[in-house]
Amino acid sequence: MDFTQLSDLCDRIKSMERRLDALEKKPKAKAQTESNRTLWATFCIAHTGRYGFEPVRNAKVNKNISELNKRVGLDTACKLVEYYLKQNDAYYLRRYHNISVLLADCESMVTRMKTGMVITGRQANQIELVSTNLNQSEIFMRGKSK
Repeated sequence: MDFTQLSDLCDRIKSMERRLDALEKKPKAKAQTESNRTLWATFCIAHTGRYGFEPVRNAKVNKNISELNKRVGLDTACKLVEYYLKQNDAYYLRRYHNISVLLADCESMVTRMKTGMVITGRQANQIELVSTNLNQSEIFMRGKSK
């Protein structure tokens, strides 16, 4: 066997290894693709229900759908999308429930969905004010005890 034949054989082996790697990856990729389709359909239905038309779909949106699916799993992601599109938080409303906003907030939104706790901006300000007053009282009391 000369050098050319040996080189050809190596090339064929490398090609076969690449095809084998691709075949091993396909089932996982196919399952992920199906999950993403399901999640996209859920998002479309919820968005259309809220706004009367389907959301824009492009490479960025597809990536966000895939990332959301990876971060919280399909079942939670589908419930989360439906929950998200029912939210009347000013921040979400001003962004027309963009999927990238949900992705940015997905872990806290899961907590919100599971606990049923929704804290409005006004409530957050009141909690912050009470906390500030408590801190000031503690500082005052420490100064008085010296």
